[in-house]
Amino acid sequence: KIRGRATQGNTVAYGDYGPQKTAHVKENGTAYFPETIAGLREIDFEGVDIILIEHGTNDYNSGVPLRNEEEPEDEYTFVGALTKAINLLKNKFPDARIIIVTPTYCWFPQMGYDCETWKPAGATLAEYVEAEKQVAMELGVEVIDNYTLFSHDQESDCYKYTVDGLHATELGRKMIADAIVQYLLDNP
Repeated sequence: KIRGRATQGNTVAYGDYGPQKTAHVKENGTAYFPETIAGLREIDFEGVDIILIEHGTNDYNSGVPLRNEEEPEDEYTFVGALTKAINLLKNKFPDARIIIVTPTYCWFPQMGYDCETWKPAGATLAEYVEAEKQVAMELGVEVIDNYTLFSHDQESDCYKYTVDGLHATELGRKMIADAIVQYLLDNP
C-alpha cells in the first residue's frame, strides 16, 4: 500500500519514493515505511502482471475533496488523483492488469462516528467507493469491492474487524486477503 494522492502512480512507474519518505518524517504511524520502501525498490514492476491499487481512506480521512467538476483530473481531488495514477500506470505498464481494491467499512470510535456519518470533505466513504467504481468503469480497470466485507450491525464489530476502527485485525486482514484471492480465482 503506497500512501499519497497521485503519488502512488509516480512511485511505481518511476521509482519515486520521495513522497513516502516525506510522510514517514512528518506523520505518526509510519515506522514501517523504510522497510516497505526497501521492499518496493526490489520489485521489477516491468515484470508485474497484476497491480492492485488500494486507494481511499487516507484521502477520505484527510478531507480531500471527492472531485473538481471544472477540472476532472485535478490531482488534489480523490477522483483526479486516482484517474491520474491509473492512466500513468496503464501507459507505463500497458500489459499489466490493474485492479482497484476499495477500502472496507470503518469506524471512528474516538469521535463517535462511523464512515456512514462522518463526512470530512462533505462525502461519506461509500461515496468515495462509488467514485472509485465509476473511475474504474470509465478507465476500463477492475474493482474488488471490499466496502461491504465487514459487518457493522453490532457496536462490537468495530473491534472484531479492526484494532482501532480503521486498521484491520488479523481476522480483518484474512478477510481482505481471502476476498482478493477469491476474486482472482473467479476472474482469471
